Amino acid sequence: MPKMFSFFLTGSSDTPSRLIFGEPDLPRHSKETSFHYGKGYYMRNTELWLTSVWSIGWSGTGVEVAFPERGTKGSPALIDSGSSLIVLAPNIYDALLEDLKWRFTNCRELPQQQIISCDCPPGNDLSRIPALVINIIDEEDRQFSLCMSPDEYILESMDNMNSRSTCVPSLQRGSSKQPVPLIFGMTFMRSFYTNFDISSHRIGFARSRLSPLAPLAECSVDSQPLMRRAIWLSSLAVALFAVFFACFVLFSPQGLRPRNQPRAPTTAVAPS
Repeated sequence: MPKMFSFFLTGSSDTPSRLIFGEPDLPRHSKETSFHYGKGYYMRNTELWLTSVWSIGWSGTGVEVAFPERGTKGSPALIDSGSSLIVLAPNIYDALLEDLKWRFTNCRELPQQQIISCDCPPGNDLSRIPALVINIIDEEDRQFSLCMSPDEYILESMDNMNSRSTCVPSLQRGSSKQPVPLIFGMTFMRSFYTNFDISSHRIGFARSRLSPLAPLAECSVDSQPLMRRAIWLSSLAVALFAVFFACFVLFSPQGLRPRNQPRAPTTAVAPS
């Protein structure tokens, strides 16, 4: 039996959660055919189940918290089935919540739980709420994004005072003393079938079959990705043209010159 185990978390009594030892059985639990594994750098030196995160932010907003000072190792993030929510260090939580609260109305803090609760949009329409983007670093130092739709990271609750439904983002303000800046609990693991590879000291993620998002869903915090791509392509075209023109001038035959270039004047010599 392979030395690994996997969590398929659902949050539904109709579809019970499962803990799978050995072969992960992807076709049964995931929309994807393979896991995307994060870097195992931090797991090689600790007993915690850690992966490497480059940044976390909101899709299409330009708002993210990145960790470039850590280089290709990224920030350690704990994948923890014992935590209910996504627990963020105070500076990360404050930066992300500042851009999320104004999208709701009547938000109020719940100090005891270190979360916020807001009125849900009319009709519980979350289409204008951005997705949560988590950029993971793999063993080749490349990044891949894990996207959580608003339906996945915003929990609906009932306010007993006025019998109205409230929306609770599953982001919890942690402590500056917590072992790592990012802790991804059960809310996160319901979106991704999560594989813990003991032999290779790494954690893999595949889109859960119960997730509302499509397999291999992509997302980016970039607020204007099309414009940036157009600028990049234009710059590339100009650079290629400059290189081509320089090569043409440098390697063209010396006898070639523009058709309208005047010839050098000649001086007639009278016969002796």
